[in-house]
Amino acid sequence: MDVTSHKSSIHTLIHLTTLSIVTLSFIENNLNSSMYHWLFPLTSNRLVHLYLSRNKLDNIPKYLGNLCSLTSLYFDRNSVPVKFPIFLNHLSGCTSLMLRRLYASSSHFTGSLSNDIQKFSSLQSLDLSNNQLNGTISI
Repeated sequence: MDVTSHKSSIHTLIHLTTLSIVTLSFIENNLNSSMYHWLFPLTSNRLVHLYLSRNKLDNIPKYLGNLCSLTSLYFDRNSVPVKFPIFLNHLSGCTSLMLRRLYASSSHFTGSLSNDIQKFSSLQSLDLSNNQLNGTISI
């Protein structure tokens, strides 16, 4: 098999695999944000649950905001400071309409609580406990 067809086969395999992935879990793997470049091929609009807890992630990429079927994001206990308003902004695509659960306790979030959280119209459960946030959210 030549290298070109081998690369094509791998790409096809990744594509076929991502069509059926609905849950991805990377809990407690000591990952940093450089992992997002290899995470992207594994995500699709069928992804429903994403577990990124207990790593060293300093934010999330904007492409996660375009995962229209994502209903649960677990980002708790990440050990690197994250600016909360930027974090929310990266989720502001169609993810903001579908996300039901956002667990991000003890994630070293900094900054102010943002009224942008109100854009998450399907949100049923939100845990931001044990962070360094300030301000209020209007209801």
